[in-house]
Amino acid sequence: YQPAPTYAPAPTYAPAPTYAPPPTYRPPVVPAKGPWINPDQIFNKFVAAARVHGGSAQNRQLAIQHFNNGVSMARGGNLSGAIDAYRRAVQYDHQLFEAHFNLAKSLEKGRQYGRALAYWAHTLRLRPRSADLYYRIGRNLEKQNKQYEAYAFYILAERYNPQKAEYPYRAGVIAFSKQDYNRALPLIQRAVQRAPNKAEYYQNLAALYLNLGRLNEARSTAARARQLGADVRQIEAEIYRRQQ
Repeated sequence: YQPAPTYAPAPTYAPAPTYAPPPTYRPPVVPAKGPWINPDQIFNKFVAAARVHGGSAQNRQLAIQHFNNGVSMARGGNLSGAIDAYRRAVQYDHQLFEAHFNLAKSLEKGRQYGRALAYWAHTLRLRPRSADLYYRIGRNLEKQNKQYEAYAFYILAERYNPQKAEYPYRAGVIAFSKQDYNRALPLIQRAVQRAPNKAEYYQNLAALYLNLGRLNEARSTAARARQLGADVRQIEAEIYRRQQ
């Protein structure tokens, strides 16, 4: 059984109490095996080429002017003009975080994901403890079909914000899609524990239990997903077939 492409762990699943990590829990980095990438290594490699240096006070003033021009152009729907303005801003001042951030977002809006990634690297070099940045980079990498790299960044995102459900969820879905069910299971369990009202989370967890042969847990989890509005008929039919 394979998860549907639209499976996304939903914050509606409430796992059993034993699934809930203690308040001080910080998920460990899973050692890389095979194609899986060590998160710390990919971070060092990712930001190594992102040179960050400042400029004069005059350069900072010019950078802010170009940045403000970019904001105005973006609000007016001129995406290419905004990109040019943000690019000028970062050329004048490589430490202007907001310019790098807006430039990366604008490039992604124009579907220039590879070029956007270079500017995300600059933002991360400036704010290396921002969970949101790791998550955004993970989403960017997924759009480029670089799933193993994306997985590593989702793990890093969870490291810096261990309360957010979406981070282990995205990592878990990637592991699930690679049929590494034992890697995916604790990730999706953490996601549903943190966001216990999303049907998709239950749906994925039920599918994982099914693939792992844990049919009783799969049945109860699928029932919860169905209560929350998920279509789990295929999962429940397969559970029924295997229990006969």
